[in-house]
Amino acid sequence: MHLLNIGQWHRRINSALAFAGCLAFTGCAMLRHTAPSQQQDVDWWPQWDRLFQQIDHPLLRKLALYELPWHTHLTIGVEPTSNRLPTGPVMDLPPGSHRQETYTAADRPYGLFTLATAAAGTYVPRGLLRTYALPDTSTHRPVIEYRCFLYAQATAVVAAIAHQHIGLAERWLGALIDTQVDQGPNRGAFPAFVSAVTGQTEQLYLRTGTDAWCLYALAFYLQQAPEGKLTGPAQQSLALGLEYLRRHRFKKVRPGYRAFLGGVGLWKDDYKIFEDDHQVTWAATEHQIDMYFTLRLAVEVLADSPYARQLEHYHWMRTHVHRTLLDVLWIEDQGRLAQGVRPAHIDPRDALDLHSWGALFLRAAGEEEKARQTLADIEAFRVVDRGVEGMTPYLAERGYQHATGGVWSEGTLGAALAFKAMGAGQAASHLYDQNMRLLGPQGLPYLTRPNAEYEMQDWPDVASLSWALIYQQPNGFWEVD
Repeated sequence: MHLLNIGQWHRRINSALAFAGCLAFTGCAMLRHTAPSQQQDVDWWPQWDRLFQQIDHPLLRKLALYELPWHTHLTIGVEPTSNRLPTGPVMDLPPGSHRQETYTAADRPYGLFTLATAAAGTYVPRGLLRTYALPDTSTHRPVIEYRCFLYAQATAVVAAIAHQHIGLAERWLGALIDTQVDQGPNRGAFPAFVSAVTGQTEQLYLRTGTDAWCLYALAFYLQQAPEGKLTGPAQQSLALGLEYLRRHRFKKVRPGYRAFLGGVGLWKDDYKIFEDDHQVTWAATEHQIDMYFTLRLAVEVLADSPYARQLEHYHWMRTHVHRTLLDVLWIEDQGRLAQGVRPAHIDPRDALDLHSWGALFLRAAGEEEKARQTLADIEAFRVVDRGVEGMTPYLAERGYQHATGGVWSEGTLGAALAFKAMGAGQAASHLYDQNMRLLGPQGLPYLTRPNAEYEMQDWPDVASLSWALIYQQPNGFWEVD
């Protein structure tokens, strides 16, 4: 989910890698994440292990392991002792691959802070998932290692709900709710990312794609588990987030048309300066699609709640989003949606999600012919890399001059879901089966061919695993059964 690359329309995660540039800036508060300490006793392992053993799906087990610190995540099969972090049962690693690492301030600097200054207490998994499994040699580890991107967290919640692992979903959803801004002018928003250790962030970088997915996860939970343990908090969080977006992001983009603008916050000067009051003026098509589905579901799940009086606002916003997508962003002679709308012009560039997510929206909106039309053109994005066939996110000839190819796991699985929804079961299964050939001990690579310009890496990640699970069993996600 490029959340920081404001020159593009990305929702994806990886552009936060540009924060590696912060390492040269001694005032970068975003790096102040707590790191785990091996010098203190830990007692959380038995309870966490019991939860882990209850997970009966191999991909969900891989996903759950992203709660653990990286050196725990990469070890295997040793019962924890008192003076080091525990090493749990990591799947698919060969016997004898156990590794125990001394991780102290003397060994490795932790960004601008050594572990001696960063490790304020014992690492205790709190339900937030580290988004990436970084290799030992990655220079991005000081910045990204303990970062939880809330878009990825939300996809994991959706995946667990879809597979009816409600207890696991409630653990992850409760942690997600705790990250919601609870005071100030941005009350109700979800930060783009937080520390997986503390659940906090010191700079409120806000993007509508993150909000939309977090709110959808809440609504999906309320639909699938109406008597769940978090019903009250989930209703409150959903209503609070929607009200925030209505008041602060839902703006006119053309006479008579409204859309959700991109967010708040801007990094400048190679990520050294943060403007927390910067208001994004563009509206991305994918954010409108996210919010279309969120609003449709919110109307359903909040109808009998204490927040039912807000339903007319949700209907109003959904109607405007529907009209803007079809009247403003649909490019008739190309049979697809545009990338987004800026104050002065429509951005005509083309990307994979405009066809996959676009087809899912058009199908739900009753525009079956448009859905078939836009899905047919997705074939331009089909590539082969590492001997695997899949979909690539961008093409140079369609406006992204720095596109380098590579199979994009998350995007490929989203395309497979679109084919499934449109009744093309064989095409859907083929894409899914091909992508799962990339499955490794820690999951699926985000992109098989890293792209520095668009800040997309080949690390295993939470969102790709979550999309594989959603494809397997959508259970009503985005109205796909």
